[in-house]
Amino acid sequence: MAGVLYLKSLGTFKHFEIMKIMGASKPTLVSYLKLYKKQCFEDFLTLNYREGKSDLYQYEKILESHFREHPVQSIVEAQKIIN
Repeated sequence: MAGVLYLKSLGTFKHFEIMKIMGASKPTLVSYLKLYKKQCFEDFLTLNYREGKSDLYQYEKILESHFREHPVQSIVEAQKIIN
């Protein structure tokens, strides 16, 4: 999640503030930061979730293209665009 990494990189936000701003849980925040340390940012685009495919899966390429051209600052902002 680019927003989490961006806020962390500023060095002015504590983890609980980043979680509130980004609407992320503590386990999610920690896993993103650990993944970034181990691998690289591009790996965030290919996370393998254990859940089934969403109804939005058929729009994956369209959504990815849109969000690459128009990055969002939070999950909440992305949800508003999708809904």
